[in-house]
Amino acid sequence: MNLQLLFWAAENGGLQAWRDMAVSHCYLTAADMMRPDGGTYQIVDYDNFTGNVVLKESFQGYATESTWSRGQGWAVYGYTVAYRETGDPNSLDLAVETADYYIDHSPVDLTA
Repeated sequence: MNLQLLFWAAENGGLQAWRDMAVSHCYLTAADMMRPDGGTYQIVDYDNFTGNVVLKESFQGYATESTWSRGQGWAVYGYTVAYRETGDPNSLDLAVETADYYIDHSPVDLTA
């Protein structure tokens, strides 16, 4: 949810580095927090010294391998914002992939 603020701030008198951070965050999140099926982890812990992923988990989700719905919504929104701001088709692909996951795992009538 922070991507839009970073893109806006960079466009409205802020540092270009803020835009670069938004783009970097978008793709790092995709690499580390997205599963191959388009679902997302709630939490990814990194080693403070190496930056390597140490653990993928969930505190508020059903289970570590379940998808935390709020985070999934943030992913759909964030990748859509990234596409709007950059025009990069990779961002659009990520937005579609995360949205498809949501749709594929929702009840048929979308009421629950």
